[in-house]
Amino acid sequence: MDFLRHQHFYVGLVSGLLWTTVAVMLIIQFRTDVNFSDSFSILKQNHRLRDIILLATAVNVPIFIIAIKKNSIPFAAGIVGTCLLSFVVQFII
Repeated sequence: MDFLRHQHFYVGLVSGLLWTTVAVMLIIQFRTDVNFSDSFSILKQNHRLRDIILLATAVNVPIFIIAIKKNSIPFAAGIVGTCLLSFVVQFII
């Protein structure tokens, strides 16, 4: 748990959150014909927002692999933390 004190862990956490958020917004934008806020409400009402978040979390996998190959373990741990946070959000929704 020493990586929690490392600055790159938090950079990985924020980076993963940003990539997941951008991916959610792009998926919603390209999959629907109405504006973003209406699409978001429709997806939430139809219980499909969870699926979109799960798909968007998959964007973090290549980032994680690159971080491991560059031996940046704290950054990769931040990416894993983002994935775990995303799964918690899915259960709450």
